[in-house]
Amino acid sequence: MRSATGRIVQCKPIKAGHAIELELEFTDGSRESFECESHFLALFIGLLHSASVEAEQIRKRQGPEQPSLEVPYIAADVRAGIEDRGRYVVA
Repeated sequence: MRSATGRIVQCKPIKAGHAIELELEFTDGSRESFECESHFLALFIGLLHSASVEAEQIRKRQGPEQPSLEVPYIAADVRAGIEDRGRYVVA
């Protein structure tokens, strides 16, 4: 079983800006790289946000009730963008 993520070592654009690479360091000292193509970035970020919202809701719940595992919302329109010279450029 893999240990927990200790930190994000770096995040950088690769493949002439068509992807990003995250390098993660785990609590056992091992490292692993994760590559995400640019056309999946909006979906990836949306899923991370949804999971974060759900985790926060679970942490805030107290008492004997079981936490709800429903998705808090579903995105109907997602845009991704980059910052270029102080301007936000939407793709």
